[in-house]
Amino acid sequence: MGELVDRVDENDNIVGPVERSFAHDNNLWHRSAHIWVYSKDGNVLIQRRSKNVTNHPGLLDISAAGHVRSGLSPEEGAQAELLEEIGLDIQLNDLRCSRVIKDEREEPRFNRTHRQMLYMYFIEVSVSTEFVFNDGEVAEVFWMPYETFAGILSSKELCDQFVPHTKQYLEYVVNELGTRIG
Repeated sequence: MGELVDRVDENDNIVGPVERSFAHDNNLWHRSAHIWVYSKDGNVLIQRRSKNVTNHPGLLDISAAGHVRSGLSPEEGAQAELLEEIGLDIQLNDLRCSRVIKDEREEPRFNRTHRQMLYMYFIEVSVSTEFVFNDGEVAEVFWMPYETFAGILSSKELCDQFVPHTKQYLEYVVNELGTRIG
């Protein structure tokens, strides 16, 4: 049996557990946690996805992200993804969802519509923090200056290096990081 996620309705009410692949194949709403890690000195932690993953191999991506497993709260899902993907052990009470984005994207490559409730988190850490990634999904992480990252909205070349997201999503992330970094 594959990974179980909670199927939710369009208002983010839990309907019940389903396999993640079933949620994807049947265009069902489910939850994901997106955690953007930044430093106060103006950097954003970016991951490069492994070339061995099915979705978007080798592309740049969110500091850490993943589906919220069935039975977990979004905060518990975010905590698990931070530890699994980049080895960052954050206390549950340090995670505060800044926004839930109702994300509906066509994925022509897979002939489906991906429907997720994206729980957005922003975590400040020191640039000297050591990151460990052993789950096989992440090839590397590196700090990108915020000013460079903010160019994702205006540079097709930079945007094409990242896992695709909606313009609304990217605008929110750039603005939220800009506010937090100052």
